[in-house]
Amino acid sequence: MLQVDNTRRNTARECKRKDYWSNVRGIKPTQGSTAIRYGVIWHAGMEGFYSHIMEHGWTRDGKAIEQAVTFTKEAWAEQNSQQTFVEDYRTLENCLRALILYMGHFNHDEGMLEVTSVEQVFKIKIEVDSPEKFPYVYKAGGFWFTGRLDVGVKLDGRQWLQEHKSTGKSLSQQKQLLRRDPQLIGYSFASEKIMEEPEGCLISLHQLIAYKSKTTGLYGEAKMDFDRVPEIYTEGDIEEWKTALIGTAEEILLEEERQIWPKDGDCYHYGQCAFTRLCEQNVPLGEEVLEGFIEREPWDVTKTVPESEVIVVDTKR
Repeated sequence: MLQVDNTRRNTARECKRKDYWSNVRGIKPTQGSTAIRYGVIWHAGMEGFYSHIMEHGWTRDGKAIEQAVTFTKEAWAEQNSQQTFVEDYRTLENCLRALILYMGHFNHDEGMLEVTSVEQVFKIKIEVDSPEKFPYVYKAGGFWFTGRLDVGVKLDGRQWLQEHKSTGKSLSQQKQLLRRDPQLIGYSFASEKIMEEPEGCLISLHQLIAYKSKTTGLYGEAKMDFDRVPEIYTEGDIEEWKTALIGTAEEILLEEERQIWPKDGDCYHYGQCAFTRLCEQNVPLGEEVLEGFIEREPWDVTKTVPESEVIVVDTKR
């Protein structure tokens, strides 16, 4: 059965051919995104920190930060083993420094914040009742919405989903962008199925930025900042998100049947698409020259943990 996570939802809406390269064939460029690498290792550090607190409480022996550093270094090594990267200010050293500053910034969490879960992988079945609007989803018997929730926390006895975001934008700009973020709405939907009466999302933001000298070509000292903002979505917000998600699943199932995967054509929107060189070959699908790319099993979040740890929710629309 079809699985759609937030990354695939976004990719399929952006370009069906890009969805084919990434999520059907499992192709990715040998040169990776430096920004994505930094986001991955930042999340790893957060996982290490909060998982230690969940297991041992708010200890003052430095073990939580030690685990955060270990997780960050392991994620850095894994990322660099898979792809090459253009190096800039988004370094391992700056991430480790940011971890220390983050913990100081939110030091008031001790005694107030209880960690209830960390990195919960889920798959939620979504179905439709009739074939009129979404015939392919209906015919397929629905699809699975999958993902991973960062951290479950309790503040003053109230349950929240805490999601971590790293950004190079100003915090005020990033907060504005995230107000209607479909990923967060989707995770709010998932948290309602998994957690006990969640209030909404707490978005923990980490800004990292540095400016490059026009004369030396070197980056100056990185600026780091942090914030945490709540987002609460209404039933209407979630219902609109679900309708859009079902529509995207419908389009993916249609392309799976047609095997066309049309190009969007907007290959240079906010920079060049990573798959432009493949599309420009203009050969039948499956006959591409993959120089500069690697092809592996498409990424599946439900395979990143033992099957017994995946939270499965079978529910109708």
